[in-house]
Amino acid sequence: MRYRILMQLTPDSQSTRWRITAYSDTSVTAGQQALTRSTVVTAHTLLPWPVARMADLESTHLEPIIELGVDLILLGAHDAPRWPTPEVIGYAAMRRVGLEVMSIGAAARTYNLLLADERPVALALILPG
Repeated sequence: MRYRILMQLTPDSQSTRWRITAYSDTSVTAGQQALTRSTVVTAHTLLPWPVARMADLESTHLEPIIELGVDLILLGAHDAPRWPTPEVIGYAAMRRVGLEVMSIGAAARTYNLLLADERPVALALILPG
């Protein structure tokens, strides 16, 4: 199993932020917390998420994330670049929340950049564990 370590290039002004510090195809480390099951990560929240595959994703799974007040949801999936159904994409658009699908690594790196820029972003990880 390979891990990629992400280097923090900017100082983190709040120690409570859940920044991604490492990732592989099957796990992600947020701060010092190893995540092996699907989880939603925001600056101040780690939320268990009941989605194991992109094919299982339904619009109701987005609601708890949207309630966190984010403008953008990054879907980091081990089975990317598979896209959610048109209903899920339409639901996010109706709620005026951006939705991007990426590999776990790309989503983790993008999340860290947006977090450093203090953007209201969520990283929704779909992990096989």
